[in-house]
Amino acid sequence: MNETPNLPPDYDANAQPSHWGVVTDQPVAPMNTEFPPPHSYYAQPFGDARLDPDQPRWGVLGGLGVWISSVAALVIVPSIAVVAWYFIEQIRGANVPLTADEIARWAMTPRLILVQIVSSIGAHLVTLAICWAVATGMGKRPLSEAIGWQWEGPSPIAKIGIVIGVVVLSIAVMSLLPRLLPDSKETPFSQILKASKAVRYVVAFLAVFTAPLVEEFVYRGLLYSPLRKAIGMAGAVSTATILFALVHVPQYWGAWASLTGLLLLSFSLTVIRAKTKSIFPCVMIHMLFNLVGAIGIILGSDG
Repeated sequence: MNETPNLPPDYDANAQPSHWGVVTDQPVAPMNTEFPPPHSYYAQPFGDARLDPDQPRWGVLGGLGVWISSVAALVIVPSIAVVAWYFIEQIRGANVPLTADEIARWAMTPRLILVQIVSSIGAHLVTLAICWAVATGMGKRPLSEAIGWQWEGPSPIAKIGIVIGVVVLSIAVMSLLPRLLPDSKETPFSQILKASKAVRYVVAFLAVFTAPLVEEFVYRGLLYSPLRKAIGMAGAVSTATILFALVHVPQYWGAWASLTGLLLLSFSLTVIRAKTKSIFPCVMIHMLFNLVGAIGIILGSDG
């Protein structure tokens, strides 16, 4: 049997329930059911929290992929430049080589060496773009935090002293190594420098302004971080150090003292990255060290 419940005299059957279960005759604002994009908490950490460069969002395979891509770019981009120059010469009606031996000799002429060296700038830009894509997740994370750019701790004067001190010590050690190890002065790199004065100028520019930035992003940034997370600091330092020296072997083949010096420099840079959680001091040290070498390259002779 249905009975009419006892209702208060001011009861309004048309009233709307509020969000808290209270009956009211006032309009109720709709609840906000919109959710932020799934990646928003990656792009904007809570509060003042910063990304930890030693806890990267990419893995070891991503870091190794960046390294392989950087090496491949230095081979593929200059090769494309040589092919493009070959067809340009054909269009201009110049005599172009036809056999494999002729093409190989043609590719080592001063003009073609310059073309290949200049195209390395493009290879560096490609590598930086790949580094950005992996480190930021295609723009979802701030690059400076993901890569570990900010150098915290020492005062500005102390930072300058550390950079200069490491460079001076590295140069001193490298000057002593030829007394202990064989060091040939005739290397593939030295032969390239003899091609022309223009080649030396471009090489000096690359050595100071693009190579340090690219190499530190790759080795101490994208590669070291996931390795440290996966195998620890010691393993990451060793792996990044060896791979850095390994890619320079073709340039300095036979100059074992120079290669040993590069190995020690790479070890120092990687340890600094491990201790500071920043690649900024590594970039500064690398640039200053290469600047000293670039001055020697520019002042060198063609013969």
